[in-house]
Amino acid sequence: MPGKEGEESVEKEGVTFDLTFVDDYNPKPDVEYFIQHEEGNGLGIMIPFYNEPVEELIVTLTDIEAAVAYLKNQDDWDKPVDLVMIADGWGFMDPSVKKMISTTFPDESLQDYLNSCSREDKEKKVIGDDSVCHNVIIQGKFQTLKYYDKDGIPRTFTAKSFSMSFHIKLDNRKKYNSHEWFFKAFLPQKKPEFMFLTDAYTRFDENVFAELIKWIQKSSDRSAASAKARVMTQEKTGIAETLNEGFMDSCLRDFQTMDIQLDAFLKKDHSL
Repeated sequence: MPGKEGEESVEKEGVTFDLTFVDDYNPKPDVEYFIQHEEGNGLGIMIPFYNEPVEELIVTLTDIEAAVAYLKNQDDWDKPVDLVMIADGWGFMDPSVKKMISTTFPDESLQDYLNSCSREDKEKKVIGDDSVCHNVIIQGKFQTLKYYDKDGIPRTFTAKSFSMSFHIKLDNRKKYNSHEWFFKAFLPQKKPEFMFLTDAYTRFDENVFAELIKWIQKSSDRSAASAKARVMTQEKTGIAETLNEGFMDSCLRDFQTMDIQLDAFLKKDHSL
């Protein structure tokens, strides 16, 4: 399988998933890379990531799970919610995320392929190189991710309110390429009415989707973007116990908070 385009359906250890090995550096028109939704009209979510540790990715997924559950409970939402995590390069991916992928998807052909893509290898793979595929797409009926925390204790994350897919790019093609795969490959198959693009280790209030969708539905020409960035408090990170921040770390966090808040205030139009 490594080095050749193709698809493989896998069922191991009670987990069923599909592997798609794709040579395309960019998505091609009219090619179906992802499993298609017939009904559509739901919510499509993208989380790009690069070298974040697994606990930071899980923090974002946990907030999204809570937000989707809130949306369904508040507004009787019965439409599909589809999420794709796009890894921008295997070589620099954090070892904890690599371990999550190998533990969650125990397939020899997948592991043989990914293990051959070392940090050094990635520099040698160029557009049109026939020796290796440029992408691996993992999708299917899996809902649970298996990972290990910083102490080596096995943990799980289960998505009860949305479907998950992984798109692992062999090399780092920057975030705009990830957006291209989301808009031109993922969305045409899922056919959502709403799209939500975020980043790994971003946090949300549980009402984020409910409030955004309610606001956007008031007019067909509306879209929304984050008004400003905010530095999280140590407690808000969700992994405060792993940070071990000292006095200088705390001072730096406070300085960054003041800098960003002051910059937002000075750029704001205060005219009446």
